[in-house]
Amino acid sequence: LNRSIQGLYPPGSTIKPMVALAGLAEGFVTNKSKTFCPGHYKLPNVKRKFNDWKRTGHGNVDMKDSIAQSCDVFFYDLADKMGIDKLHDNLTLFNFGKKTGIDIPGEKGGIMPSKSWKKINRDEPWYRGETLIAGIGQGFMTSSPLQLAVATAALANKGQLFQPKLLKGIQASNNSIVEAKNTQSRQIPIKDIHHWEDVIDGMKMTIYAPKGTARHLNKGLAYTLAGKTGTAQVFGLDAEEQYIAEKYEEKLRDHALFTGFAPIENPEIAIAVIVENAGSGSSKAAPLGRQVLDVYFDKQSTNSLTQ
Repeated sequence: LNRSIQGLYPPGSTIKPMVALAGLAEGFVTNKSKTFCPGHYKLPNVKRKFNDWKRTGHGNVDMKDSIAQSCDVFFYDLADKMGIDKLHDNLTLFNFGKKTGIDIPGEKGGIMPSKSWKKINRDEPWYRGETLIAGIGQGFMTSSPLQLAVATAALANKGQLFQPKLLKGIQASNNSIVEAKNTQSRQIPIKDIHHWEDVIDGMKMTIYAPKGTARHLNKGLAYTLAGKTGTAQVFGLDAEEQYIAEKYEEKLRDHALFTGFAPIENPEIAIAVIVENAGSGSSKAAPLGRQVLDVYFDKQSTNSLTQ
């Protein structure tokens, strides 16, 4: 199983930057909009509480804080305002729910749910609470690590979505190398550059702000990094139930995720890391992402010195 193109996982909080961008583009929030997070969210006339990962709550958070601190309540509220179909339409711009088109066989496309998707695939109506959990990358939504990396690169490029490829060139019969065609790309139609910059600022704060979920990565960084941590549940919990990893066998434990790109000003590399059943994205996946990026930039500096 080639997990990078065939492993399908709930993307969890790594999609929050894309959801924030959708909210900005559709006018449901601004970069100044604040939400109060008491540690849970309630829909009117619905008994169930939708818990934040931080049970004590984040207090008042704006859009950038909510990305940096990964506040679920901000995104529950935004997803509820937008509705699943608007969420679906905006996230499919980033190619979620479709194959990336990489030039190797066996790629799977993942799921970006909508009302019609659920009707066709489950023959059931869509429930409002399902919109909330879709807004934090849970529920029916699944993505491959490659899809996440491609979507993260599109954020870094402020809307340029690349079709990834592996083939560098083809050796002709006369031993000459014919370079493969350039990678295809298309522009995501969100015009306001400030929206992209606001979301990237939130991802930068994930690494550099005092309360950023991946702030431990910034020690000794030789390059600028923007990122997003995620922890994806493998199964649903009751609202009053506390998740304690040791209580569950390994295959039921949360997946750990991290996405990022660097350098922020002139991006060269985007990355998506998923560690199956490992727990917290900030403690398990983010350090691995940092190690990979360190190797990449070490090689870049070594190459520039030898040229």
